[in-house]
Amino acid sequence: MRRILILFSLALAGHLYGDWLFDSTAKTLTECDSEGVAIADNPWVFSVTSSKVVDGVYNLTIKYKTIGAADKLDLQTPIHGQSAVITSLADDFLKHNTSKALLTSIKLPLTLTSIGKEAFANHSKLVHVEPFLPDSIQKIGNEAFYSTAITNNLRIGHDGNPVTVGSSAFSRCLASSADLGSGVTALSFDMFKGCSKLSSVKLSDALTSIGQQAFENCTALTTIEPLLPDSVTAIGSRAFYSVPLKANCLSIKAQNKPISILGSTFYISGITNIVFGDGQVTLSSDSFM
Repeated sequence: MRRILILFSLALAGHLYGDWLFDSTAKTLTECDSEGVAIADNPWVFSVTSSKVVDGVYNLTIKYKTIGAADKLDLQTPIHGQSAVITSLADDFLKHNTSKALLTSIKLPLTLTSIGKEAFANHSKLVHVEPFLPDSIQKIGNEAFYSTAITNNLRIGHDGNPVTVGSSAFSRCLASSADLGSGVTALSFDMFKGCSKLSSVKLSDALTSIGQQAFENCTALTTIEPLLPDSVTAIGSRAFYSVPLKANCLSIKAQNKPISILGSTFYISGITNIVFGDGQVTLSSDSFM
């Protein structure tokens, strides 16, 4: 009797399920059991907004349609019905989920290449995303993870493919570190602005530009390695505004290429010494104030 009660409780919570049933006619992806039978009560349902057959496999773009009972989503589990993989989360993927307080954890598909704008924006209880992010990612939309409670360490751009990151993509999330590989050649406007728990960032030698306010008000950020890659040729205004960097010496080499540093870039940043190389450096009147 105890076992039956436990299983019944888990079923109500949505934890006995987690596979997916793809219906190409209805254009839906519905939570199902391991036999491919759709759940009758409170399943998660996603609309398939786009599907493209590649080598006999449907590549799906999905968007929230109906919220399920579970507080955790696993988009890595098998898809039944027809051969399919999830490659894209549409713009506003979960934006119209009125029960934002419910979802706390999600496993992203390892086949994912694109995350649309505001996909998870303002899901303030979303703490865990696994992986954060898949190696297959090539595009992240504006404000995709804006104001979430995600604490995972961010890792992108390490598989050799270029990654495009939209403005404010991770602004105000709670990740403690970010490891940006060679696929990330530009940091977008407000990319990490207001990430109050972010303490360390790794940049690559392929980075060419750092956008306006990219790290503004990252008040726990003490370590960026390298602080300024030699490949960088443009730094937007207030990029490191109010960032308490430990490395007090900034080396600007520019590798014989022009580099532009706009207003208030390093204001209240902990930088006390600057070493210039042979390249042409253009400063505004308030680049360091």
